[in-house]
Amino acid sequence: MSLLQIVVASFRGVHLIALVSIFGTLIAIAMTAQSSLDGVRLRRILLILVRVSAALALIAGIAWLSTASAAIADADSINGTLSAIPVVALQTQYGQWFTIRCILLLVLLAVPSSRRVGLIAALLLGGAALAVQPMVGHAGAIGGNVGKELIVSETLHLLAAGAWLGGLLPLLIAVSVLPHEAAATACRNFTPVGLSAVLLLAGTAIVQVTELMGGLPGLFGTTYGHVALVKVALSWYC
Repeated sequence: MSLLQIVVASFRGVHLIALVSIFGTLIAIAMTAQSSLDGVRLRRILLILVRVSAALALIAGIAWLSTASAAIADADSINGTLSAIPVVALQTQYGQWFTIRCILLLVLLAVPSSRRVGLIAALLLGGAALAVQPMVGHAGAIGGNVGKELIVSETLHLLAAGAWLGGLLPLLIAVSVLPHEAAATACRNFTPVGLSAVLLLAGTAIVQVTELMGGLPGLFGTTYGHVALVKVALSWYC
């Protein structure tokens, strides 16, 4: 793997982590809504986390698009990269869906999510931005019935990961900010979300293993399969 490929992968990873944080934090806000002073303070902190995550997603995403454009065009200069960016953004499936995601993130940042309607709108926008991912990856490029199955399974997989992994930091913040009984209630409210998300992660992983790796032989006989096994094991452990 070249240095440029490592940089592209790094920006992509930070971008996805930020998207997961947005969706999970918004779900956490909905699950821990309270009218007490501590509840209002928690909501304010979590809304700041949402906005910071959205800004980070945009910054890392633009960096991802820029470096990916350089890799696609095999550009060896800044001018070559700048020339390649609009071409990739407007004339490739990856770029077009990525542009849609950026628009969703910009709208999310503009939505006043301090009220219930705004929170619902922000949650829908954050979920949509995360759900775009299959269209900028391999699933969207495959096409046919297999591609459709992978798009659906990967979308559900990502939303489950967002609800669970993205909700862990907000849950930790809630436990730190809320009084003991309120914190315990927040944990209980999160438990069904976490359990449902883990089950959905496991179920959609089976679909992806079958389609991408050829079933059990690919799962146990390839590096990609080994990584998938580690991820599933960590999901159940956590």
